[in-house]
Amino acid sequence: MSGWLWVVILNGITAAAYSGIVLFIVRGLLRTGQFRNNRLAVATAAIFTTCAAHHLIHAWHLRFTTKFDDVRELVTLDHGRRTRVRLSVNADDIAHRFEGGTARMPARIEALRQLALAGYRVGLTIAPIMPIPQWREQYARLLANVSDALRDVPDLDLTAEIITHRFTPSSKDVLLSWYPGTKLEMDEGARTAKRNKFGGVKYVYPKDTMAEMRSWFTDELRSVLPDAQLLYWT
Repeated sequence: MSGWLWVVILNGITAAAYSGIVLFIVRGLLRTGQFRNNRLAVATAAIFTTCAAHHLIHAWHLRFTTKFDDVRELVTLDHGRRTRVRLSVNADDIAHRFEGGTARMPARIEALRQLALAGYRVGLTIAPIMPIPQWREQYARLLANVSDALRDVPDLDLTAEIITHRFTPSSKDVLLSWYPGTKLEMDEGARTAKRNKFGGVKYVYPKDTMAEMRSWFTDELRSVLPDAQLLYWT
């Protein structure tokens, strides 16, 4: 049995299991007349519905993100155009400073090109975005290099996901324990604290900085890679 068939079967079984749980919860709520009052149960059903939908999608499409550049075996596979391979990319200065042991940026972009030429749906995960000195010039060069690499790819299907750098107190502690001499900026005083309803906190760039970067990336992506679908900015 082919690997793709196993992917479809296992994800389908998982989706069916989640759907069964949703049905069980909803039937109980309707039977007891609690559908509008039991918010916890409704939220639980919504979560399991999302899980079911997620596995149904993966039963038909596979997505993954990588910094790996050796795609020689991947381009020979019969992927049926049901796989999207996203390359994690960044400005040269950030990649050189914080991504040791991974493929260099030109190699990743070439891997993206080879995958696209082999018919794969491809994507850019530009992360983590940082407002380093001359960030506009560096990210403009990155997008221009991607554009040059994909210029002659027929039937290109390209997405982009843009993620700014953020950290939590626990992630900062872990990083500092692993890399006590890191130059990665994690200064809570230079960030804006965002809290969720469960009391968790993460530190993101200030509102003005986020707005400036979002505006620039949106315009630059539209100009340099007009065929790219921007899935999200965060």
